[in-house]
Amino acid sequence: MPNPNILVLATDPGSHISGIRLVIPLQRLADRLGWTLRLSPFHAVNRLDLRWADVVVIQRATRSREERVMAWLNAQRIPVIYEIDDLLTEPADHVMGAAELREQAPLVRRMLGMADVVSASTPRLVDELRPLTKLIHLVPNYGPGKYLARAQHDDQSPVTLLIAASDRQAVGPMVAGIRNVQADRSVRVETVAVGAIADSLEEAGVPCRRFPGMPREAFFATISALANPIGLIPLDDSRFSACKSAVKFFDYACLGIPSICSNHPPYADVIESGQDGMLCDSPHAWADAIRQLVLDAHTRQRLADAAFRKVTQRHSLDQTVASWEVLITHLVDQGARNRRPITPSQRLADAVASRLDHVRSALTDWNRRRLKNRHVRPTEHPKP
Repeated sequence: MPNPNILVLATDPGSHISGIRLVIPLQRLADRLGWTLRLSPFHAVNRLDLRWADVVVIQRATRSREERVMAWLNAQRIPVIYEIDDLLTEPADHVMGAAELREQAPLVRRMLGMADVVSASTPRLVDELRPLTKLIHLVPNYGPGKYLARAQHDDQSPVTLLIAASDRQAVGPMVAGIRNVQADRSVRVETVAVGAIADSLEEAGVPCRRFPGMPREAFFATISALANPIGLIPLDDSRFSACKSAVKFFDYACLGIPSICSNHPPYADVIESGQDGMLCDSPHAWADAIRQLVLDAHTRQRLADAAFRKVTQRHSLDQTVASWEVLITHLVDQGARNRRPITPSQRLADAVASRLDHVRSALTDWNRRRLKNRHVRPTEHPKP
C-alpha cells in the first residue's frame, strides 16, 4: 500500500514522553517515506478519524474509553499498536499515581491482549509483557543526538552534582557521597535537583538548588549551563524500574555529562563501570565515585567522551526509526489484506457517530467551563 496513513492516539500528544517515543521518530519516518502522520488526544478522536487510518498507535492506554476504541478497531480489522514504555501492570510504590495505576492494571492487561502488536522500549520490558500479548516488538529509546553542545570539564570551575527525576526516589545510598563532598571546604561543589526528587533530597538533609520539572528542550538548556556537571542517577531495584530505559544516561552522554548510577538495571545493562560511567551498589561506593569525579576533571572528561561515543553509535534515533519502519510496514501489509470493506450504511453511521461525538465534546467543554466559573469567587473590595 503506497503512502499509508498512521494515526497516533495519546492522552497528551504534546507531552515529553509522546515526543520521544512517537512524534520525533514517526515524523522522521513519515517525512522520509511519504507517509501521512496524524496526532490526536484520545478524547478528540472519532470514527471518521479511525476509518482514515491504516495503522493506529495507542500510547499507554489505561481507560475504558480507550478499550472501546480498541474493540471497534479490532472489529474493523484496522491494525492496532499498543505503545508502552513502562511496566504499567506492576507500578513501584514510589511512582506518581501508583495506586491509580494498580486499579487500571487489569484493563491494561486486556488491552495488551487486544493489540495486534505491542511496542515496548527495552528488552526487559519485552520479556515481562510477552505472556500478555499476541506479538511484541522492541522499539528502543535513544539519545538526543550528536549535535548538542557538550560540557567541557576543567579543574578551575566549581563542580555541579545534578540529580533529575520526575518521581521520588530512594536516595539514601547516594546521600553519603553528596554529604562527603559538601562538607569538604577544599572543593567547590553545588547540588542541583530537577523535578520531584528535590523533595527526596531535602528530606534526607541534602541542601540543593531546585528546578521544577520542565520540557526536554528547556531541561537540556538548563543543565547545559551548569559548570562541570556530574549526573547522579539513583534507582531502586524493583521490577518496574528494571524495565525502564537508560534514557537519562543517554541524555547526559550526548551533553558531555558523566554519570554515576545505581548498580541496577537498566543502567547496569548499558554502562561499563569505570569505562563510560560509574555504577554504585553501596553508600561507600557512592562516596568514592562522587569524590573521585569531583576532584578529577580528566576522569570526568574521559567518561563523558566514552559515553558519548557509545550512545551515538549504539543508541541512536536512526535505530529507533528503523525499528518503527519494520513494525509499521508489516502491519500496513497485514491490514491491506484483512481490512473489512466499508458499506454505505457504515459510512452513514460513522458520520452520525462522529457528529454526536462532536456535540458531546462541546457540551463537556461547556459544562467544565461553567463549573469552573461557578467556583471563582468575585473579587472582594474593602468597605470604605
